Amino acid sequence: MDLREKALDAARRGSPLDKAVTLRDQNVLDMVRQAIAHQEVVLAFQPVVAPRHLNHPKFHESLLRVLDDTGRVIPARQFLPHIVHSEISRELDCLALDLSLRQLAAHPDLSLSVNMSARSIGYQAWKDLLTNALKRRPDCARRLILEISEPSVMELPELVMDFMSELQPQGIAFALDDYGSGPTSYKLLKDMFFDVIKVDGGFTTKIHQDSENQVLAGAIAQ
Repeated sequence: MDLREKALDAARRGSPLDKAVTLRDQNVLDMVRQAIAHQEVVLAFQPVVAPRHLNHPKFHESLLRVLDDTGRVIPARQFLPHIVHSEISRELDCLALDLSLRQLAAHPDLSLSVNMSARSIGYQAWKDLLTNALKRRPDCARRLILEISEPSVMELPELVMDFMSELQPQGIAFALDDYGSGPTSYKLLKDMFFDVIKVDGGFTTKIHQDSENQVLAGAIAQ
């Protein structure tokens, strides 16, 4: 029984509210599948700046936006939790990487961070995309940052560690996203050399007023 059949079976057996929610979620997943099949996606670029140099981004985060059949963006929160361990997630990672690498090749002054899942490391299509692109344009490596969330790293830490050891000598940087969003370990920072740490918003909210957040964020940064 595939994911769609399981969802529909759960909808048939649940309460009317469960049925409505399940069918709504399934409709969103169907739209995401269609968007992938027809490559109805776009990239958004979020600048990452230093406090004293707001007009000169250090790099941009490349964010994949999935569109429905009317061209509207499907909010990621509606589908990401449902696909994190599925083939759809790997396919989205491939699209994000492919489009981002094309941008790096077209714009020599551009640096991008690209989100990925630790599970994509073992996904052959994703690895082939990266390998072939860097063979054609090895200069893109030094302008590429691969961004993996802390929860994803914690699932497959040894795989991520080996992957980083393989690619960092080529110039690729790695960012640890959402640090502190779950069960956090300083051992993660000790065992793996991340070039960028993106601290979870819970540690930075109102940091100009919150002395505890100042201490915690400061310790992480140090």
